[in-house]
Amino acid sequence: MKRVPESDYCFICGKKNPIGVKLEAYYETGKVEAEWIPDKALIGWENIIHGGIISAILDEIMVWVPWTVTGRFYFTGEMTVRFIKPLLSGTKVKATATVLKEGTRIFETEGSLTGEDGTVYATAKGKYLAMSEKDQAEMKRKIHGDKQ
Repeated sequence: MKRVPESDYCFICGKKNPIGVKLEAYYETGKVEAEWIPDKALIGWENIIHGGIISAILDEIMVWVPWTVTGRFYFTGEMTVRFIKPLLSGTKVKATATVLKEGTRIFETEGSLTGEDGTVYATAKGKYLAMSEKDQAEMKRKIHGDKQ
C-alpha cells in the first residue's frame, strides 16, 4: 500500500501539528487503512477515547477513499458514526475505509475501527462531495508543490 498525502497542520494527519494525532494512512484503489494507538491525552472520560476523536479518525480515512478511485479531492458532506464499544487509550486499532457507492458528484464510503482481537469499536458511513475544479487545483498544488 502507498502512503496517503498529508497536510502539515491537519489535526489528524499533520506531522507539524504539535497537538495532533499524526495518523499515517495507507491506500490502494478503493481502500484506506491506518493503525493507531490512541493516547491518554484524547480521553473524554475514565480512560475512554472521546467520540469526537474517533469520528475524526474515521472521517479522515473515509474522505481519502474517493481520491484513491478518481484522483480527485472530496470534502465531507454527511457522516454517521455508530459507537459499538468504548475504546480505551493504549488499545491498538486498525481504521479501515472502503467504497460503498460511487457517484459523479457524491461518493459514499464506510469505515470501521477494529482491535487486533477483532473487536469492532465503531463503524461509520459518509457521503463525500467533489471539490470544485479551482479547489482541486489548489489541493494538488499544496500536496505536490511544484513537482506537477
